[in-house]
Amino acid sequence: MRLAYIDESYTRDFYFIGAVVVDDVSGPAVHAALDAVAEKARAAYLPDVTAPLELHGQPLFQGAREWEPIKKQVRALISVYEQAMQAIGQQEIHIFLRGLDCKRHRARYVDPWPPHEVVLQHLLERLNDFGQSLGEQILVIADEVNDPDRHRNTLRDFRINGTPGSSRPPIW
Repeated sequence: MRLAYIDESYTRDFYFIGAVVVDDVSGPAVHAALDAVAEKARAAYLPDVTAPLELHGQPLFQGAREWEPIKKQVRALISVYEQAMQAIGQQEIHIFLRGLDCKRHRARYVDPWPPHEVVLQHLLERLNDFGQSLGEQILVIADEVNDPDRHRNTLRDFRINGTPGSSRPPIW
């Protein structure tokens, strides 16, 4: 079994969800490497921060939350981000990215599906195809989104019935 860690990034007009897929060897290695990057950053730039350092793109790019003390040290923030990408890139992983032009989506449909559902559907289809090509299941790990009950119901429907408009078999 492989693990897929997914996260979204969006504006009013664009919506993206990415997945990093790891196996039982690369998963722990990626975690250890990212922990090392975070600890190196703490020692170099944030010795007074006691909370765990999260290497999330938005706070790191913006110098927000735990990165606030070095907000004006742009080169330091870029360096930490670069080190995190290098740590990920040194492992055998697979990255999937799907997106939606929300402006075009709203213009095309009278009652458009929420962008998150559309993009998640497309991403899950690709992950399912990938898992089938390997003969393995993929466990998807995601953070909570708005309306978690609807989200869980959508995922359950995809798992049982397959995704809408697709001839693919049900996911998982």
